Amino acid sequence: MIVPGEEDEDEVTEPVPILPILLPKGLEVVKLFDTPAEAPPPTPTSERLERGFSMQNNRETS
Repeated sequence: MIVPGEEDEDEVTEPVPILPILLPKGLEVVKLFDTPAEAPPPTPTSERLERGFSMQNNRETS
């Protein structure tokens, strides 16, 4: 016979909170990385980073 009390506490309660915690964090990480890459803030630091990456890409291509 199935005992709902024990199964709910051991099997159901643990995975249910873990999934919602992981999913939003993953989505947030993707959004954080996508947003600055598409529209970086006009700061000298970002410009230097972009120039550095472009120089590296040119060296690798040529």
